Amino acid sequence: MVRMMTSPLLTVAATTTLFAQSASSFVPAATMSQHRHFFFFSTSSSDSYATPDEIQTLLQNEKTVILDVRRADEIQASGYLQTAKQQWVTIPCTPTDATLLQMTASNLLRDKSAPILVHCAAGKRAAMAKHVLEELGYTNVVNAGGFAALESFVEKN
Repeated sequence: MVRMMTSPLLTVAATTTLFAQSASSFVPAATMSQHRHFFFFSTSSSDSYATPDEIQTLLQNEKTVILDVRRADEIQASGYLQTAKQQWVTIPCTPTDATLLQMTASNLLRDKSAPILVHCAAGKRAAMAKHVLEELGYTNVVNAGGFAALESFVEKN
């Protein structure tokens, strides 16, 4: 079951702490370094969005990790996907900076062959995150696009 949740407990400070969430709790996972790396990339046909069938299949797989690359204020405003099966991880990215993702992926996303469903608010940061993860050796990364694209899979409260 997938449902949209807004949580007053969800606080991801853009400059300090990163949180990973399992089905039951939030866990401080890492802190951000002062070093920044900027990424400039272009999208190509290989950066296409997942189909609804692909998303549905991934959401039914308990090994799928849902990676949210939105900022804390975006998550607070629109909620997040809470599932009974999957691990939910948030690693904020900007359109040109995926430093935090690059620095923490190996700690939070240990299995490089596990399916990762990445999304942001509109899809551009998710495409960048997919590209960065693939460069880091992750082999099963899928761009779900923007959070709004996932609405058909979200149970309304």
